[in-house]
Amino acid sequence: MSRPYRSDITCPACGTNGEIILWESLNNVLDPDEAQQLIDGSLFKYRCPHCGVETDVFYPCLYHDMKGHAMVQLVDESSIKQAIDMLDHLQSDVMFRKMTTEANYQHRLVTSQNSLREKALIFRDGRDDRALEILKLLVLKQLAQNEAEFEALANDAELLYLCQTPAGKLELALFIVQKDGSWSKPQTVEVPQDLYTRANQIVDRRSCRIESTYIIDRNWASQILLASEDDD
Repeated sequence: MSRPYRSDITCPACGTNGEIILWESLNNVLDPDEAQQLIDGSLFKYRCPHCGVETDVFYPCLYHDMKGHAMVQLVDESSIKQAIDMLDHLQSDVMFRKMTTEANYQHRLVTSQNSLREKALIFRDGRDDRALEILKLLVLKQLAQNEAEFEALANDAELLYLCQTPAGKLELALFIVQKDGSWSKPQTVEVPQDLYTRANQIVDRRSCRIESTYIIDRNWASQILLASEDDD
């Protein structure tokens, strides 16, 4: 179910008090319009009715994709351990574990709005977020001329999933950190389906070799690629 609630907010620009609707949980089937606002980012913005300044608002939110059988929880960094403990506790319940296992539910934890939005897009399009994280590293390897350049890209570049094209390719946005610490304008990178298939195969072969986790990101993907290939 979805759980919206109203909260007071003060505009940081002009100090005017206002009200904003926050979502403790959001179900994409029950509230498809708000689910789209989550994906486009507007669900986490407040526009002051007095001065018109738009402000980003961070708050915990559980996104439930009923069609994609996924739950993605946005929390702040300081709450990660508590969120993991809570999910572990739920998984210890036999009925809950049976229900989610039979439906092949995915449970994820993220700490940024961009990560939440990306996960929502990935699951909406029927993709595997584990394969996408592997795919991003494979793409960076292809873009790099050598190992040193790959390491530099791995530190200074960010790839985000955007969509799948009518031709069946995957479209990613590439951002690179500039010297002043800002992000570059995004460059579009189109990835063929066969590279995604390869990433999926890597997940199938190696994901059992590292400890399971609710946090699927670049660090997780790096561990997978470093996993022993003896049995591949």
